[in-house]
Amino acid sequence: MADETERDATDIERQEQIAQEPAEASTSRKTASLTEMAAMWFQRAESSPAGEIASKLTPEHITQTLEMVNAQNERAIEDRKDGRRTTLRYVGITAVLIAVGMLVFSGNAELLRTVGEWLVPASVGWAGGYGMGKSRG
Repeated sequence: MADETERDATDIERQEQIAQEPAEASTSRKTASLTEMAAMWFQRAESSPAGEIASKLTPEHITQTLEMVNAQNERAIEDRKDGRRTTLRYVGITAVLIAVGMLVFSGNAELLRTVGEWLVPASVGWAGGYGMGKSRG
């Protein structure tokens, strides 16, 4: 019991000393405390299974991982470019087919009007559905 009272008194004296110290000393004490806490955390992390794996990592492993991530990003960019090219091809082919159809049937206005009545709404619906599908991934 006397030891606890003595310890409490020592703690109070220590707090008073800290309060009277300049701000710089308090900051350095906080930094030292944070450093000690970080060292304790690293010691605990090294004893865990993840810490054992982390201790085996070398700079070559990190370099290899970064190279793989960069290669994956490059492949994703190429995939998007290929998708855009394919879409552009489909739109171009469709436009050419429509133009050829209009030239072939230009003498038959009634047929063009009938085809236009179902082709325009169908193409708008297709484009809207395609856009919705693309936006959802």
